[in-house]
Amino acid sequence: MAIYPLVLPNYACRRLIGWAAYAVMRGGRCGSLEHYALGGIRPCIKAAAVCETPRIAVAIHSSGELGIQLATMLHMSSVLPNLSYAADAHYHHLVDDVIVGGKLAYRDGAIEVPVGPGLGVQLDREKLGLYSELFKSMGGFQYDRDPEQPGWFALVPNDR
Repeated sequence: MAIYPLVLPNYACRRLIGWAAYAVMRGGRCGSLEHYALGGIRPCIKAAAVCETPRIAVAIHSSGELGIQLATMLHMSSVLPNLSYAADAHYHHLVDDVIVGGKLAYRDGAIEVPVGPGLGVQLDREKLGLYSELFKSMGGFQYDRDPEQPGWFALVPNDR
């Protein structure tokens, strides 16, 4: 069971209370938090608190992020008491990153929470410009599409 509500922060908790009830009725045991969909770190912390009451564990979901978004995930996950599962990440698929120093390093299967001002990472403006131009010339990667089903779009949950 995972949540994918694309909501504004004001509506996040109201939607999540309904989602938590739905998850419990369906036998759900885990909620997947997405800071990019819920409006940032604070709404996700509130969502995790909503999930604590019905004893729903939370996990962090990845969307194929770069280092700045991964740093956000790491900071958020470090303060969630009911984060019971390892964070889902696709970071290891990257060959480069747009942060100063390149990709964040895995050590013993984990990535440490970056330290320093803000999120602990800095943008590499030169690489950002390079990849911006590459995006303009090639377009985005449609990772949520099935090339065998061009007209199909994922709906969550699929039984609605």
